[in-house]
Amino acid sequence: MTAEAERKEFGLERKNVPISDVELWREANVRHKEVTEGIDELAESIKQIGLQQPPVVQEHDGKYRLIIGQRRLEAMRQLRWKEIPVLVLKKPYDLPMATIASVSENLHRKPVVPGDLADACDYLMKELGSISKVARILGISSQTVRKYLGYKGVPEPIKKLVDQKVISVSDAKRIAQIAASVEDGVGFARKIAKMPKLERERYFTAFVDDPKAPWDVLKKKATALRYKRKLSIYLPEAFARGMAKASADRKEEPELIVQTAVITWLQTQGYVS
Repeated sequence: MTAEAERKEFGLERKNVPISDVELWREANVRHKEVTEGIDELAESIKQIGLQQPPVVQEHDGKYRLIIGQRRLEAMRQLRWKEIPVLVLKKPYDLPMATIASVSENLHRKPVVPGDLADACDYLMKELGSISKVARILGISSQTVRKYLGYKGVPEPIKKLVDQKVISVSDAKRIAQIAASVEDGVGFARKIAKMPKLERERYFTAFVDDPKAPWDVLKKKATALRYKRKLSIYLPEAFARGMAKASADRKEEPELIVQTAVITWLQTQGYVS
């Protein structure tokens, strides 16, 4: 299908409009952080080879609301273009549909900051009322939607470490759930940031055991865990398949899933306070 045929199929009309008439639809746009990162390179690319894909907009109060193409718009402003090509939706989107379009577009471009994706999943969950619907409409797994819905409640100082690539989204969620305070959580995150996976997991185990312990105590506990005897367990075939699926969906080692499940069970059953 040609680009022209695609535009007709999806109800898009290409036209040139004054750049001053194009306004970002902020409520619908998923990207709010790191918007200008790499804009110089994008502007230079547009200058050299032209704009390959015009932004998508819709008419609103005599002007145009931008739905897709925020970074391209910023680059064209940097190039001081007076008039720009856009694709105008013939049938305007409502806010939920515009948000879905923004997320879907950004998932295949520069990675969206986790906090922005968490906000978008949270908004769509409220609008659509189902994790499976959010996952299906965004083209991602239900587990990924759950991950970002859980990430929504992580304190901002810990989220900042994720944005800085100090820790992962999964580790940020775990730290937020365990830490006695945000300050303790940030301190723990910085300490474990460069540790190998197995060593990091020992520190998490020590942290769960005593979230208020000073670092030297956590270090002793984590070191002692190196010498703890491992337990081997047998899982019936159906449960073994379930474990394999859980490991793939959660992107976690089976040992970690079992450890988390056992610790949670012992706590909920009152065997560990």
